[in-house]
Amino acid sequence: MRKLGVLIGVLAITGTLAGSNSYAADPVVIEDPPVADQVSTGWTVAVDPLYTWLPGLNGDARIFNNDISIDITTGDILHHIDDFLRALDGLYMGSGEMRNGQFGLQYDIVYMSLGSIKDFAVGPITGGVDLGFKLSMTTLAGNYRFYETQNAYLDVVGGIRITDVQTDLTITLGPVGLSATDGDTWVDPIVGVKGRYDLNDNWYLKGSALYGGFGVSSHSLYDVAAFVGYEWANGIELYGGWRIADTNYDNGSFKWDITMSGPMLGLTFKF
Repeated sequence: MRKLGVLIGVLAITGTLAGSNSYAADPVVIEDPPVADQVSTGWTVAVDPLYTWLPGLNGDARIFNNDISIDITTGDILHHIDDFLRALDGLYMGSGEMRNGQFGLQYDIVYMSLGSIKDFAVGPITGGVDLGFKLSMTTLAGNYRFYETQNAYLDVVGGIRITDVQTDLTITLGPVGLSATDGDTWVDPIVGVKGRYDLNDNWYLKGSALYGGFGVSSHSLYDVAAFVGYEWANGIELYGGWRIADTNYDNGSFKWDITMSGPMLGLTFKF
């Protein structure tokens, strides 16, 4: 009976406080926690196993000690897409990020291999020219999330970019053949920012801006991209936009001062 009386007393007091406006407490104001408290802990992974970037190339290069100007637009590639696909020997473009809390590791790989063979004849003697071109850009970086709200974040990025450009030329005339290779591989430091802004539960904007070189290998380089994306509830994202990457590298015998610019489309899987 004593326990029952205590219980009835507690219920009575609670009901009195709940029903009385004169004793109602002021509403509690909950402030946004600092960035470190908002960022979820535990490992997360986002992978874009194969995106499509179709850039035009514009600028100057020095290959086999010959200065050449390159001016190929995305429209030119699309207009001659059959020739481009026949010349394509290999292609891979992918990116990903692994993060825990405010810290993350990211990568981006662009690889393209093109080849062309032309046959000719000089009287009764036949020959051919085999020209191959390979380009790869590998970006490895760490990032730190210094700003985050419910629908936006910003990361500062720092790392390296490894660029490799190779041109192979083989000329045959009857039984005689001559081969030559020109190109270079170099590593540049890079810094930059990347971020995202959610427009609603599904649609979002994201982008990145990297700058590097600083005279270490390249005189300068930059890589800027902006996208609009759509994310489903299961963590799969589809995005599209535009990307521009410029590299100004010159070692004397070889030069690669080229801007690559074009549309980009990708699919991201989050785990």
